[in-house]
Amino acid sequence: MTTTLSPAPIDPSRREIEQDEPFSIRHVIVSVAMGAFFVLVPPLLALRDAIMRLFGRPPRNGT
Repeated sequence: MTTTLSPAPIDPSRREIEQDEPFSIRHVIVSVAMGAFFVLVPPLLALRDAIMRLFGRPPRNGT
């Protein structure tokens, strides 16, 4: 009897089913850096736009 979601067969001769990846400080640093990047980019872009408006040319009068 087969179903569409049948579990994968497990080889009984294999002792170690799954080995976790060892802890790496590199993964922590990259995760924190990516989080900081995605959190800080929108305010930095808004600050850049505000500075560009501040130092941009003044609007011309229609007269």
